[in-house]
Amino acid sequence: MKAYLFLLLATCFAASLVSCSSPGEKVASTFKGTYSGSAAHTGGETKICTITVPQEGNPVTGTFVILTGSVREEGTLEGSVLGTILTLTLKSSNGGKSYTLDGETSDNNSSITGTLSYFDGTTFRKYTGTFKR
Repeated sequence: MKAYLFLLLATCFAASLVSCSSPGEKVASTFKGTYSGSAAHTGGETKICTITVPQEGNPVTGTFVILTGSVREEGTLEGSVLGTILTLTLKSSNGGKSYTLDGETSDNNSSITGTLSYFDGTTFRKYTGTFKR
């Protein structure tokens, strides 16, 4: 009788584990593609940014374009994505500013919400924004 109860409990436990992952469940997509959006500074200045990550995996590499009014900056990016946490360094190809993008991915890696920041030698600037694929 004890063996029968043990077998019944073990079967119920195994069935509960199997039901935790259903075949229709979405699997998180990779961090890859082109993300566009804007980030605003509390002083009102806005930066429009496009980030392109051509392949999945870590380290993350790609390119970026940032528009601030009529000023265009472009360059390369590198960094990492651990789960939903994202840290990227964006370096201008003309030797200009170097930006840091710290944020989180959401909606199955289809958007990034975070902070774009840089230090120009005298002032630390911080912009908050959302970028969508």
